[in-house]
Order: sequence, then C-alpha cells, then structure tokens
Amino acid sequence: MSKNEQGSVLLVVLLMMTIFSIIGITIVGMAANNSKQIAHTGSKIKATNLAEMGVTHMKREAASIIGENKQASLLDTEKLLQTKLPFETAFQIKKDKSYPLYKIEDVKITSSHIEDQEEIKIIFTSIGVAEDKQESRINAELNIARGELNDKFPDPLKGMEVKHEDKITTNGPFVTPMLFTFHVTIPSNNDPVFKEKTYFKQGLTASSNTELEFKSNLYLKGDSFIESNSDVVVYGDAYIENIDVKQNNPGNGNQGLLCIEGTLRIYGSVEGQVTTTSQSCGTITSANHYSGIYAKKVIYSPKESQMSEWNVNTIDLEASYQ
Repeated sequence: MSKNEQGSVLLVVLLMMTIFSIIGITIVGMAANNSKQIAHTGSKIKATNLAEMGVTHMKREAASIIGENKQASLLDTEKLLQTKLPFETAFQIKKDKSYPLYKIEDVKITSSHIEDQEEIKIIFTSIGVAEDKQESRINAELNIARGELNDKFPDPLKGMEVKHEDKITTNGPFVTPMLFTFHVTIPSNNDPVFKEKTYFKQGLTASSNTELEFKSNLYLKGDSFIESNSDVVVYGDAYIENIDVKQNNPGNGNQGLLCIEGTLRIYGSVEGQVTTTSQSCGTITSANHYSGIYAKKVIYSPKESQMSEWNVNTIDLEASYQ
C-alpha cells in the first residue's frame, strides 16, 4: 500500500470516529434532556397535587367553621371566617423537611345580600411546592348561599295547561307547560318526558322501574317519593318541598335517584343524601349504584317557623389551574 493510500485510510478512519463521536454526544445529550424533562414533569405533577391539597384544606376549614355556626348572621359569619381561616400560611408535608409543602395566599372574603339570597365568597390561591421548589398554583373560589327567612315556594306559572288527574300512563313527550292539581303517580315501567316547565301541586310518586325526564324546570310542592330503581332527571332547576328518595345498601342496586343539571331549591324536608357535583346527569345515571339527590348547586329555603341556617352542602368550589 502506498503512502498516499495509507493517508487516505487514516483520514477516513478519523472522519468516521469524528462522526460517531458527534452521534454519541448527541444521543447522550438527548437522553439527559429527556431525563430532565421527565423529572420536571413529575415534579410539576407533585406540585399540582400539593396545590389541590391546599384547596381541600381550605374547603374543609370553611365547612367546619360554617357547620359550627349555622345560625350566625351574615356579618358574624364573615368575621368568623376572617378570624379562623388560614391566611398566608404554609403547611409542610414532612415535619423534618422544608419541602414539599402547600401554602395558602391572597385570601379575600366578601359577603353580599341580594334579594332573597345571602352569600359568602372566599377567594384564595393555593400553591404547591415540590422538593425541587417547583411551584403549581390554583386560583380557587368558595361560595356558600342561603335563602332568607319566609322564602315561599313559587306559585304556578301563568298559562300552564291544568291537569286534574292522579296518574300518568303515557310517555308523551309532553310539549306544553303543565300544572297537575292532584298527587300524581307514575306507574312502574313508564318513562314519561316533559319538555316544558312542569308543576305538581300535591307532589309526585315515581314508582319502581321508571325513568322521568324534565327538559325544563320542575316544581314539586307537597310530598314526593322516588322509589327504588327509579331515575328522575331534571335538565333545568328544581323546586322541591318535601321528598323521600329510596336508598338501601349500595350493593343491592335498588336505589332511587334524582339528578338536577341546574340549581336545587329545597323548602322542606329531604330523606336521602344530597350531593353537589360538577358531573353531568348522563354520567351519573349511566354509572352503577348512584343514589340520592345530585345537583350543581343546592339552596335551602327554610319555612317561616325555621331559622335560616348555613349548610355545608351548599358550598360550591370553582378552581382554575395555572
């Protein structure tokens, strides 16, 4: 092999070594960056979870204060919250370490009284801080409302079609606003649909194995009953005086369900668990063993003889992640 050929081979070998070195360095760099990105993502998730713990902490504290002072006036309730809620406070997860932690900042409490509603609003920021000091923030708002004394059940609306019957055996759909003057029973295996506002002056009984849909507002004055394996879904608001929703052991499956997409206003007594939820009624009715009463918002409107009370079930939470 000539000297020129030997030089060419050496040059090719050096060039290949250089290329492989560049590729190797690139791969190592990419792996390091991926590792950093994975660690960054994991830390961000942990910080978000910590911020959510702060929101839960604040809601629990507010519920405890309100639950212990149900009949306090609007002004006194605001003062109690101002005094007892955590302001600019950090909570360490591990006592012997500074991080991770969550802290509550920028707390603002306001009250208002508009028409027949008293409302307390608590605005705050919950900050989660992971071990590497990465932060995640949640801006949250807690709202609790109650009706004032002597809040009356709404009267029937003008122009409703009046029905003097005590049983509905057809599924409709019923397309006009309707007023039923008697206590109405929906027999088993009937699934009526009401497309407009519907008012039951003496209450309603949804027998076992029925599905009722109210596309607009529902008014249940008097005593109403939802029996086992019966679903009642309201896509508007619901005004209810006294209601009994059948509930047994969830494993048995024979449950009564009332789900309201809008606001539920209660004027009397309720038998059955009342839950505020952001889930849609479609999600709730398609799941197994949901029972009781579900609504986006619940307002208790006491009768004339009752004191107006705060109820922790009326606390609404709105949150935005940053």
